[in-house]
Amino acid sequence: SKSSISKVIDMLFKKWHFFTGIVTTEKIVNNNDIQAKRIEKKKYIKSVHIGPYKDVESTYRQIFEYSKEKNINLDDECLEFYLNDPIEVKESELETIVLIPIK
Repeated sequence: SKSSISKVIDMLFKKWHFFTGIVTTEKIVNNNDIQAKRIEKKKYIKSVHIGPYKDVESTYRQIFEYSKEKNINLDDECLEFYLNDPIEVKESELETIVLIPIK
């Protein structure tokens, strides 16, 4: 079993499949920069990060610590959903949903 620190190091240095998403009611045409993708139905560990995007690592660390305590094996991808706009709210009020699939 990996320690929380080694999981954070893995998160920072190994190749992850990282997806950033927004929910839209409009159909998106795929191009080189943006692709529409349906998210598979899986079990996830979910957390909501409140605050600057640059501090989201602390939320990942909490997820890794929780998964270790509960003996939950995490997959090697993650999803982030940004719930509000940094132009409209203070950086301290930004909300980001973080999802990591369970193996």
